[in-house]
Amino acid sequence: MPTTESEPGTQSPVSGINPPAKVAIANPLQVDVFDPQRQPLVRWLQRLEGAFRVFQITEDTERAAYLLHFMGVEPFGILCDRLDPVDPYTQSYKILIEKLKEFYAPEPLEIAEIYVYRKRIQLTEESVQEYMAALQKLSLYCKFGDYLQMELRNQFVFGLKNQRIQSRLLETANLTKDSALKIACGMELAEKGVNKLKEENPSETAVDYIGEGAKQKKTKGREERKGNKGSQQQGSRKDSSTTNRFNLAKHNKYTNNKRSFVKSNDIICYRCGQAHLAPNCTLPRSVKCRECGGFGHLQKVCKKKGQANLLEEVFRVDDQEHLEHRAKFTVPLTIENKRIRFDVDCGSARYFLKLILSKHTCNYRSRKRIERY
Repeated sequence: MPTTESEPGTQSPVSGINPPAKVAIANPLQVDVFDPQRQPLVRWLQRLEGAFRVFQITEDTERAAYLLHFMGVEPFGILCDRLDPVDPYTQSYKILIEKLKEFYAPEPLEIAEIYVYRKRIQLTEESVQEYMAALQKLSLYCKFGDYLQMELRNQFVFGLKNQRIQSRLLETANLTKDSALKIACGMELAEKGVNKLKEENPSETAVDYIGEGAKQKKTKGREERKGNKGSQQQGSRKDSSTTNRFNLAKHNKYTNNKRSFVKSNDIICYRCGQAHLAPNCTLPRSVKCRECGGFGHLQKVCKKKGQANLLEEVFRVDDQEHLEHRAKFTVPLTIENKRIRFDVDCGSARYFLKLILSKHTCNYRSRKRIERY
């Protein structure tokens, strides 16, 4: 059976189906609209150029069109004002980027950025990873160059809040930025894990103090359980409880004093004055003190002896300082053939005169001596 070839563009008599026409597929490029309040211009341009590489958009006119399309209302208006009266769609992609950077990303001052970088330390609720990320962000405009890794390491170690991690990093030889971050992260995670285990399995339990209060509560409980007995037995029990508490307090006081004597380097017996504890003293308790008349200690360690010396010193100071203990300055004068002593009213305890002048004026004998200064 002969076959006939159909002319191009005509319907095939066999299939009865028209040839498929070419359909334009929309470009799936999707980038968030530029908002200076949410993201800096430099970061947004990095995402946009990354999308250009993925979808192989290399034409300058297409890049400029996409740039203007994905800009927000406010940035687009600012760009038009800076290019006015030129239409932004007639400009190249490079010129549009330069105009946007002049407004949204001006070149910061290097010294000011370094100052802010040096002042940055780790915050209270900030992890070491977050702290390192903040330092890397602040170092963008510091222009450290080849010393960037060393500067990040130094500021990271200096600004750590945890002194234990900081000490560990300071004592590590050949420390780099990556190794410092790795050690700090490991120690931080270990510390958090230990704290969590302590919270879940507390090892410390509350223990009641056994002392005067516990003894008193125990005695009180006995009295309540045996409250049916007579008042005379209760009174004797209270007296016994009071005596026990007194003895317990006395024992605790003696124990504390004994511990303090043991811990000190200069141990002196209060009975004989030798270098040993009083319970180990071999001095007989019948020995009589020559100072106070008491028994059981010697005169050189008598406590009343020190009090007597202190009282004597106080009286000696009173004699020297107070006016009522001083002798008066008097001058004998002859009035109506009678020698009468008069008090000298000078307001001073001493006279300051030249020796020659005193011999001519003071021609009488006195108990006072003229002192030279």
